Amino acid sequence: MAKAPIDGIDTDDANDADRKVVEDERAKLRDFVKGLSPDDIKSGRWFTKLSAQAVKPPGVV
Repeated sequence: MAKAPIDGIDTDDANDADRKVVEDERAKLRDFVKGLSPDDIKSGRWFTKLSAQAVKPPGVV
């Protein structure tokens, strides 16, 4: 079966820099999820934390 392009971009066109950016973003997301407590999830605070994370300028921890 042929690969289907995602959002009009053929994944075969991705270069090492593109892959690095995606891998870095996935690592940040994994760290974010690992930092959530069960109480964060139950109470809905996960959404507030996610929103705060999304509006932070790049490079701010």
